[in-house]
Amino acid sequence: MTAFRRILTASLAFIVIATIAAQHLSASVTGQAALRLPAIISDGMVMQRDRELVVWGWGEPGMSVSVRLSDKRAESIISEDGCWSVIIDPLSAGGPHVMYVDTSSGEHIVVQNIMIGEVWLCAGQSNMTLSLADHIDNARNHATEAEYPNIRLFNVHRAIADKPLDDMETDRESFLGVWSPCTPQSVRSFSAVGYFFGRELHRQLDVPIGLIHASYGGARGESWIPRDALDAQSSLAPLLLKWDLEVKAYDPDVAQAKYDQQIIEWQELAQQAEIQGLLIPPKPILADDPARSKRRPAVLYNGMIAPLTRYKLAGAILYQGESNVVRAYQFRTILSTLIQSWRQAFEQPVMPVFFVQIAPYDYGIDGDTEGHALPELWESQLFTHKTVPHTGMVVIHDIVDDLTNLHPTHKAEVGRRLSLWALATTYNIPSLECSGPLFTDYEVQGDYVVLRFCHVGAGLTTRDGQPLTWFEIAGDDRIFYPANAVIDGDVINARSKSVVHPVAVRFAWRDTAMPNLMNKDGLPASPFRTDAWPCVTEERNR
Repeated sequence: MTAFRRILTASLAFIVIATIAAQHLSASVTGQAALRLPAIISDGMVMQRDRELVVWGWGEPGMSVSVRLSDKRAESIISEDGCWSVIIDPLSAGGPHVMYVDTSSGEHIVVQNIMIGEVWLCAGQSNMTLSLADHIDNARNHATEAEYPNIRLFNVHRAIADKPLDDMETDRESFLGVWSPCTPQSVRSFSAVGYFFGRELHRQLDVPIGLIHASYGGARGESWIPRDALDAQSSLAPLLLKWDLEVKAYDPDVAQAKYDQQIIEWQELAQQAEIQGLLIPPKPILADDPARSKRRPAVLYNGMIAPLTRYKLAGAILYQGESNVVRAYQFRTILSTLIQSWRQAFEQPVMPVFFVQIAPYDYGIDGDTEGHALPELWESQLFTHKTVPHTGMVVIHDIVDDLTNLHPTHKAEVGRRLSLWALATTYNIPSLECSGPLFTDYEVQGDYVVLRFCHVGAGLTTRDGQPLTWFEIAGDDRIFYPANAVIDGDVINARSKSVVHPVAVRFAWRDTAMPNLMNKDGLPASPFRTDAWPCVTEERNR
């Protein structure tokens, strides 16, 4: 090839590359400037009734944008950063409606089949994630019957992010990031607890229901909280420092080299074990990048909750806590911080949040020989309910069939019990008991203790007709003995022959406790203790 031809070929190649780059840049700029709505504002959505609504998106800076929904209309100017938002006056339940979004440059978006009703966020870890495609009691029949065109489902795409995202990915084939009517097909990829909760609301209220599902199996409570809210809690500083140091110290090359060496050593041990007929040791696992861990503080809030915070909600339901049992005492701070931070982020200071007290299970936490770690988490949940207004707690220890299963299968009853809180307190349906008995106070009278409760409903009883179980009494020596507990009207009298001068009572204070105290409305009592003696998890803060 001559020098001239080499120069010509090189020049042509440069021109082609430059042209492609210019086209790509042009497409990128155009894409940024093009009128766009977030994934949550899309065909088939349910918007919150009787509330000012925010509609937002992106477009070409300086252009005016107008939004028309039913007989409501609002306008705005797209800011220099390409963002815009408008406020739509409240609408009553009903539909379907069509939303028209137009700009002064002639761009046009139509959002169709919009319903106005009640919108709830369904969040948490794996027990919220489990769907009717999983091992849920009577799942097939429930799915077959799930034909509710005015219940709309929205699955948030799982995302881990360092900073709050403004939008989320969509995948219509997987029902991710899109609104779908509730059908036997769509419900199979949706939260079972969320579906059963929404179904009860739909039946009782007879309005459209929108359910937004944002959960991640194995997540920790702190993963769902904004970083600034975590930083504001001084007791969480050791936890945050631990993660910050791990993220800073992680080197993928070092991790890979360490793993490679571990594999070599493991192969030698495995070969020796096989020759000797011994068990082969578990294979090493490559250390994950802590920055990409679903358990890292704030990352799931950033990736899965932040994109939703302008969307108006009726409230939220939460099934979270299993991954926090090892730091059970700290969970009272985490849970209350989560609730308050979400209320601030959604700009709804009294937004109802109802949560599930997690099920009995033998966690086997190191150093917890008595099985008290889980009761301490139950106590943290009960403490949060009692101290944070507009919250509700569902107790479920009576519907657990298998204490070796971290994921109880009776999700329909869990969803129904969550709906009782919403129906009784958010929607003010009268004469509806929403909780089992909750301990309030006690009084020592001689050799027995009188225990008082709220939410006794139609009266205290036992679910099996047998004497009360799982009550214990201690004296000043702090040694607990089984107690004989008897229902006396709306109180319980507890005593033990082994304790002459009682000081404290505990109820269901074991990981695997399945007590029988309930009210005549069919709702079980929460575990509790009357003492404030040190917890086994109290010093675990990271």
